[in-house]
Amino acid sequence: MAAATAACACLLSGCVVIQNVSEQQVDGVGPVRVTVQLCSSGDDAACVEQGHPSGGNEGNAGADQSSPPAPTQLLIGFRIPDAYAAPPAPTSADHPEVTFTASPSYAAGLEAQSPSGPGQQWVGFISSTTGMGNGSKAPGTVDAMTVTAGFAVPAGAPPFNYRPIVGARSAGSDPTRAVNCNETVTFNGQSAPTTFCVDSPSTAVTGASALGTNRPVAVRGLALTATPAPVKGARGTRVPVPFTAVLSGNNGSAGLFTVAGTTTVPNGVVRGRRLPLSGPGRSPALVRVSVPRSTRPGTYLVNATVTQGAQTRTITRSLVVTGKAAKLKLGTRFGSRLDRRGRSAVTISCPASAEQGCVGSVTLNTASRVVVPAAKAKRRVLRLGKARFRLKAGTKGTLRIKVGRKGRKILRTKGKLRVKATIVTGRGSTTARAGRFYTLRVAKKKR
Repeated sequence: MAAATAACACLLSGCVVIQNVSEQQVDGVGPVRVTVQLCSSGDDAACVEQGHPSGGNEGNAGADQSSPPAPTQLLIGFRIPDAYAAPPAPTSADHPEVTFTASPSYAAGLEAQSPSGPGQQWVGFISSTTGMGNGSKAPGTVDAMTVTAGFAVPAGAPPFNYRPIVGARSAGSDPTRAVNCNETVTFNGQSAPTTFCVDSPSTAVTGASALGTNRPVAVRGLALTATPAPVKGARGTRVPVPFTAVLSGNNGSAGLFTVAGTTTVPNGVVRGRRLPLSGPGRSPALVRVSVPRSTRPGTYLVNATVTQGAQTRTITRSLVVTGKAAKLKLGTRFGSRLDRRGRSAVTISCPASAEQGCVGSVTLNTASRVVVPAAKAKRRVLRLGKARFRLKAGTKGTLRIKVGRKGRKILRTKGKLRVKATIVTGRGSTTARAGRFYTLRVAKKKR
């Protein structure tokens, strides 16, 4: 049997070994790019099988190729998790004349002779007819080749644990025939033309494990989600369109993603901000749509995108544009005294009818003109302080607005001061502007 193996090896111009394997997830959240460097086992000067304990290069064939080479087809397979789909056909940048196509018979032969195991599957590919050289550099020979395959990361970004393998067969008179792995995955000595379904990794590399253990690769996935309810906004306003960026898995990388978008609103402008994402989790994000006053009421689409490098994720939301902004009444309550840190308390209540919440500001001014210290006795309306708020619908919050030095001095002089609070809020179709008057007194003295 050993003599038959060596003889077949000499007839087969396809003894090929894996020289190096590497993997990289494109742009941190894209497909996993697996790069397999192959070399001819007869190219002794440059070809060494990866992981071979003695630097060998003859693979499972056990002998170098013949020269000149006979027509050959390469076989390349991947043992991958069930959660991952078979990749598009691998490509070779350094030998584009060699093309690969999916080979279900090769995958089935690998599965039959070396079961992939629970949660795993085999995918296989076969090349066009080529020549595998033996270092002679004869015309038509291929002594080394780099093959690349890209695996899309599924939802949830499970780890990509995989094993690449490579084999070869003599093309014979019918290169379209099914791949026959016969009774052993490493050598098909029972049929002609000869087929080596797995030439590398060789048993010298894998030892007791017939095809070697998997290579573990941590990956990261990005998805965008949002509630199905449409966003509402008035024409002539900037409407926030929220969504959630979901980062799953963890490959140890972090990134600053670009948020942008498009809309079917005529002459509408969509703007977004950069979004930093690192560890797994959910991150709120949004784009703002400037809706022209001339926009007709109706339903439009907003496409929000999150991009890093060449990787883009898109989510589409409906935007209902109303004819005019609805007035929104905010609940307010004002503290009558400054606290000991010179702040005036203002409580804002955001009604449940504010579907997108309440975002705005409160500005405190004197209700009338006053004599401003160090202003040459001129009377004018004095701005006392300002604070911003952001509340969810149906909630309330207390702002503590710091009163400036001049305002506190007037209060100490007069003991009390009539104040006008201007509340401005605007978000989507819920906008309001209102003024409230109240009397502000100095803080109570410590006893």
